[in-house]
Amino acid sequence: MRENNDRLEAQGFLWPKCVRMGYNDAGVGAYIGAAKHVHRYGKHNPSAAGNVPSHIENALLKEIEESQCQTIVFSWEGLLPRRVEQIEGLMALFHKITPQVSAFAAIRRHDRWAVSSYNTRLVGHGTMIKNMLVKDRGPKGRVGAPHGIRYASAFKNWSDLLPLESAFIN
Repeated sequence: MRENNDRLEAQGFLWPKCVRMGYNDAGVGAYIGAAKHVHRYGKHNPSAAGNVPSHIENALLKEIEESQCQTIVFSWEGLLPRRVEQIEGLMALFHKITPQVSAFAAIRRHDRWAVSSYNTRLVGHGTMIKNMLVKDRGPKGRVGAPHGIRYASAFKNWSDLLPLESAFIN
């Protein structure tokens, strides 16, 4: 998307800059309160300190207003495995913008996900002595569970809040 952003904009698509953090839209994670993303977003946007969701919402609405877009695109692999209350918060934001919300999920093959996940942890944390295949953080009771997305529950969480005819699954 980064390489074709100008072409996307010319065709009426807006990939909002206000939620981009690095190569993806992890600012959406900050909006829904994911702690590590709130921290990262605050470091990159000091004026957001104290009220990251409000800052993101205002910046997003301004960016949309200033654009000529018909479609807004968010791209973040962290969107799929969200809790219901986080999805509800996103849907409330999206419905302030438009009643038409659609979702597209691209699912990686597990072998490719495993390599990517391992590389991410290796680059981000260096070599480790702990087991890279199990969770070492997260909600109580999930520590020690295998790393990865529980696709059935992730899709259920989204489908409960997004009409099936609005969802695209690949």
